[in-house]
Amino acid sequence: GQGASEQTTNRLTVASSVTGTVTGNNITNISMNVKRAQGAQDIDLSDTTIQFVGPNGVTDLTYNDTAITGEANFTVTEVQDNDNSLDTNQRDPVLNDETDQAKIKMNLGYNSSKTKSDPALANMTTGEEATMTITTRAGGETEVRIRVPATLSGKSAVTLSP
Repeated sequence: GQGASEQTTNRLTVASSVTGTVTGNNITNISMNVKRAQGAQDIDLSDTTIQFVGPNGVTDLTYNDTAITGEANFTVTEVQDNDNSLDTNQRDPVLNDETDQAKIKMNLGYNSSKTKSDPALANMTTGEEATMTITTRAGGETEVRIRVPATLSGKSAVTLSP
């Protein structure tokens, strides 16, 4: 019973819109601010995974303190943090307060000449869609759907609407 309760309560929520950085006619990275869902306990983001289902395939991303373009990882930076629990220079990032917010960033950009580059993480372009399922260590899941806008020209960043 407790495990089932943790799966439904120990999850994340997206605190603001999901954004994409535009380079040319491509989305080259995806960022989203997350916080604990109401009633959730502490969430260690280094034990969190993101399943990315996009136009170029499926991959599971894990936490890394350094973003590597095209590899199946994500980074975390603090947005709101009163006690340095998200300071990745000191420890693994943990959302331990209801006011904590962290930015999760995934770098796209598959490069076939790099051995660890993941084809599922190729840059996205206009009209393409993806679904990200964020799973905490307790098994709580949050689904985030995104769609790249119909036009990217002249923009450096865009909101990736569901």
